[in-house]
Amino acid sequence: MTLNRTKYGACLFWLVAFAVLYGVSRFNYPLFHAIADSFAIFIAIGIWVLVWYSRRYMDDDYLLYLGIAFLFFASLDFVHIFAVKGMNLFPQYRTNLGPQLYIASRYLLSLSLVVASLFINRRLRWVSVVFAAYSLVTALLFLSIFYWRNFPVCHVEGVGLTTFKVASDYLICLVLLIALARLLTNRRSFDARLLRLLAASIILSIATGLSFTLYTDGWGIMNAVGHFFQIISFYLIYLAVIETGLTRPQDIIFRKLQESNRQLEEAVTTANMLAEQAEKANRAKSVFLANMSHELRTPLNAVLGFSQLMKDDTGVTAEQRGNLDIITRSGEHLLNLINNVLDISKIESGRVELEESSLDLHQMVHDIKSLMAVRATGKGLSFALEQSPDLPRQIAVDGGKLRQVLINLIGNAIKFTTSGGVVIRAMAGKQEDPGQVRVCFEVEDSGPGIRPEERERIFHPFVQLGEQASAEAGTGLGLAICRQYVGLMGGEIGVTGEPGRGSIFHFEIPVTLLISGAIPAAPRRGRVVGPAEDEPSRRFLIVEDQPENRLLLRKLLEPFGNELREAVNGVEAVAIWKEWHPDLIFMDIRMPVMDGLEATRRIKATDTGAKTRIIAITAHTLEEERREIQAAGCDDFIRKPYRDREVYDALMRHLGMRFRYDEEKVATALKKEPAVTADELSGIPLDLAVDLSKAVELLNGPLILDVVRRIGERDHDLGERLRRMAEDLRYIELLGVLDGLAERRGA
Repeated sequence: MTLNRTKYGACLFWLVAFAVLYGVSRFNYPLFHAIADSFAIFIAIGIWVLVWYSRRYMDDDYLLYLGIAFLFFASLDFVHIFAVKGMNLFPQYRTNLGPQLYIASRYLLSLSLVVASLFINRRLRWVSVVFAAYSLVTALLFLSIFYWRNFPVCHVEGVGLTTFKVASDYLICLVLLIALARLLTNRRSFDARLLRLLAASIILSIATGLSFTLYTDGWGIMNAVGHFFQIISFYLIYLAVIETGLTRPQDIIFRKLQESNRQLEEAVTTANMLAEQAEKANRAKSVFLANMSHELRTPLNAVLGFSQLMKDDTGVTAEQRGNLDIITRSGEHLLNLINNVLDISKIESGRVELEESSLDLHQMVHDIKSLMAVRATGKGLSFALEQSPDLPRQIAVDGGKLRQVLINLIGNAIKFTTSGGVVIRAMAGKQEDPGQVRVCFEVEDSGPGIRPEERERIFHPFVQLGEQASAEAGTGLGLAICRQYVGLMGGEIGVTGEPGRGSIFHFEIPVTLLISGAIPAAPRRGRVVGPAEDEPSRRFLIVEDQPENRLLLRKLLEPFGNELREAVNGVEAVAIWKEWHPDLIFMDIRMPVMDGLEATRRIKATDTGAKTRIIAITAHTLEEERREIQAAGCDDFIRKPYRDREVYDALMRHLGMRFRYDEEKVATALKKEPAVTADELSGIPLDLAVDLSKAVELLNGPLILDVVRRIGERDHDLGERLRRMAEDLRYIELLGVLDGLAERRGA
C-alpha cells in the first residue's frame, strides 16, 4: 500500500512539473529551455556522481561507463543552454549553434550507449584511458563548432532544420536501437526492474530524437515535447543508478558481505584444517621423538649404568677401565645427540622453557675459555678472554642455554677462522633495577666476515653461507638455536663486521643478581661404598619392564642391605604395594598392561599411599611430560640414562638416607694433582707421544683415553695421572707438557 502511494505521488509530481514547465514554455521559451536543460544536466551530473562514488558497491561497469559519458554530455549540454535563440550570448551564430551542440551531444550519448554494452559482462580496467578519450572527443567537438567552424549546419532561421540535422537524428535513433538490442541480448545480466528502466530510457531517448526532427521553429511545441522526453529518459537512467547504487546498496553490500563472509569462512575452515594438520604433524613428530628418545635412552641407561658399575669395581685393570671410559664417553656422546634432536624439536614447536638456577658466571666463562682454547690453539689461533671488572659473579639464569649459546658462537668463530685469533668479551650492561642487570657478550674473530645482506639471514634455520666449504658447514641450526635461546632469555643477538675483516657476534640478556654466598658449594664426595653405620634397612620396590634396567637398580641398591622387590607393570606394582608397603618406589613410566602414571595415581589416591615416596624413572624429556608425571603424584623423577649419584641423591632427599664414601678418592680429588712433567713422558715410545699429542690437539676425548690406556700398560701410575688430567679437561696443561717433550727430543 505504501509503495503504491509512493508511485502515485511520483506520477502526480511529474504531471505537475510538466504542466508548470509547459506553462513556462508558453510564457518564456528561453527560460523553459534553460530550466529543462539544467534539469537534464543536473540529472546527468548526478548520474556520474552516483556511479563514480558507488562503483565499489555496484560492480556494474556498464553503468560506470555511462556515468563517465553523461559527465561529458553534460558539458556539451551546459553550453547548449546559452546557445538558444533569445539568450543572446552567441549572436553571431544565430539559431544554428543550439542544434549543432545538441546533435554533437546526441552523437556522443548514443554511441556511448553502444560502447557501454561492451562492458555488460566485462571489466572496465582502464578508466583513466576512457576519461582521456572522452576529454579529447569533447574538445574536438567544441573546436569544430567554435574555432574551426566546420561542423555541419543544423538549422537555418526562417527555413528550419537542415537535411544533416534530420538525417543525424534518424541515424542517432538507429544507433540507439542497436544499443537497445545489445541491452536486451544481455538481459540475463540485469535485474528485471533495472532492465526495464534502462530499456525505457533508451526508447524515450529515441522518441526525443524523433520529436526534434519535426519542428521548424526553435520555440515550437515539438521542441518542448522533445525536452520532456529527454528529461524522462535521463531520469529513468538516474533511477537505474539509484536502484543499483543507492536504493539497493545495502543489498549489494550485504551480498558482498555474504560473499566475503563465505570466503572468510572458507579461509578459516582451510586455515583450521591446515592448523589441525600441522598440529597432527607436530603431535606425530612429538610422539615419534618421544618414542625414539625412550627407545634409545632405555638401552643407553643400561650401557652407561653398567659401565659405571664396572669402573667402580676395584678389580678392574687399567686397560679395562680405559675401554669402559671409551664406552661411557661414546654413550654420553650419543646421549648428547639425542638431546640436541629433542632441543630442535622443542624449538620448532615452541615448547622450549627457561630453567633458571644459580650460576657462578665467572667460573662458567673461564671453564668455556679453557675448553675452547684447546681447539683454537690446535688451529694455531690466538684465544683471549676480556672480562670487565664489573661483570657480576653470582646470578640466576638458564645456565645451560647461556653456555650453549657461547659455545656455539665460539665454535663457529674458531671453525671459520684460519689465521689471527678469537676474542671473548664479557661485560656488565645497563642495570635495569637494583636486583637485575644486563650482561653483554661478544665473540670477535679475524675470519672472512659476513656481508651486510647476510647478517639477518644467517640466523634463519638451515641457512649456510655460500662460501663455506662442505667440510666446514654444519646443519645450519646453530645460530637459529642461539637466537631462539637468547630471545627466550629476554635478550637480543646480532652480528657486525666487514667482509675480509672478521665478525663480531654480540648478545645481551637480563640476569638476576644473587647475594654473595647464594651459590652453595657442591660437596666433594667420592664413590658411595655403603650406608652410614646406623642407617636402617629400607624397602624398595623396583617397577620396570626391562630386565636389564631392573638389574641395574638392584645392583645399585642391594649391596646396602635393603629389601628389594620387583614388578614388571603397574598392576603388579599396585598389588605388591598393597601387600608389602615399601618405603620408596622406583616407577618406570612406560610399561605394558598398566603404565606408571596410572599405577602412581591409584597408589597416591589412598591415605597410606600418599606417604609412600614414588620416584619416576623415565626416558621422556619433554616439559609437558614432566608436568604430567608430577600431576600424577610422583614425588620426583630421574631421567634415563641416569648416574648412580642421581639415585643416591634422590634417596637422601626423600628418605634422609646417609651414605659412606670412598675417603681415599675424596682425598685424591681434593688434593692438588701433581703435574706430569716432560721428563716423566720422555720414557714412553715416540709413537705414543705423537699419538697423544694429535689426540689432544683434536680435542678427541675417547682417542686421548685410548692412548692413555696404552701408556698405562707400560706405566700404571703415569697412565692414571694422565687419565685424571684428561677427565678434568686439563688439555692446555697437557699440551704444554707434550710441547716441552717435543722440544726436548728435538734438541
